[in-house]
Amino acid sequence: MRQSILAESYAQLHQPDKLRAVLADIMDHTKDAPGWAIDSQLAAGDMDGAARTIIAMLADPAQRSSALAKVQDYDYPRTAPALFKRRHAQIVALRRRQDVAAAIDAVGRVIKIPLFATEL
Repeated sequence: MRQSILAESYAQLHQPDKLRAVLADIMDHTKDAPGWAIDSQLAAGDMDGAARTIIAMLADPAQRSSALAKVQDYDYPRTAPALFKRRHAQIVALRRRQDVAAAIDAVGRVIKIPLFATEL
């Protein structure tokens, strides 16, 4: 998790050398925390890398449920922090890629998931 936070920080601070170094470390341990690997790749703007990672996760029965959870359409409230909104937009873009969409369709589906009750 620490490495993922560093990756996000280096991306926001526009420190590409430090970002590359931490991404290399994260990718060496993708099996340990694949969701953080995807988040870090997205933070770095590596949509192709994130697509490869999510497709590999979807193909692996042991990681499939985590991959499917990662690509669901979570309904964030308007008051959600900017980082959540940005990451959601990146996940939507990732889902819309033909290769990712085909991998999702082969093993599952995407549904809209409200995160907060709209009525009490």
